[in-house]
Amino acid sequence: MTHPDYRNRGLSRSLLEKVLAEYENKTDVIYLFANSEVVDFYPKFGFGEVEEDEFYMAYKHEQTASATIRKLNGKVIEDLHFIKSAAQRRKSLSQMLSTEGTWGILLFYCLNVFPEQIYYMEEDEVIVICEMKENKLHLYDVIASHAVPIEDLISKIANSETTEVIFHFTPGNLSALSRRRLPKDDGVLFVRTTGENVYPINMSHPIMVKA
Repeated sequence: MTHPDYRNRGLSRSLLEKVLAEYENKTDVIYLFANSEVVDFYPKFGFGEVEEDEFYMAYKHEQTASATIRKLNGKVIEDLHFIKSAAQRRKSLSQMLSTEGTWGILLFYCLNVFPEQIYYMEEDEVIVICEMKENKLHLYDVIASHAVPIEDLISKIANSETTEVIFHFTPGNLSALSRRRLPKDDGVLFVRTTGENVYPINMSHPIMVKA
């Protein structure tokens, strides 16, 4: 993202070296997502590529109790404040791999990427970000201040045409959960660790906080 007039001056290298010098002794892991044009750049600084898995499950809809679902709009300031408040109090979705303190990036996605896919389930006090694509329910995020039974939640937002649920994060233990290699369409994950620290393999970084 360097202006054409200032390219080939080593600015990207200088910036990355500055970041590493500031944080490498303060953190166990540094990671980022790179587009396909710069995958040769980050290994020069000790970053290694990590492959991710995608979690999914076959689904057969059964009749469930109706739920009151209110659609939110990521471009409406009142709804964004509501989402921010919920995100700041949220409970982690998974004990395997999750992020904390990333509500700012989440709001970016709500505003610019998924403004029309945000729903509030009033009885459950849960915000769900999801959409249906070709009979597949894509579950992007579940925001709540309490533990949420994901399977019960899915039964309320899926419909009779749903045949598969795709999780765009690493879910907790669910029955009949499967995994497959995640395509690199949305960027390649690069990780730099210190000492004997390792980044968990075969996981899926939450899509709503990728940066």
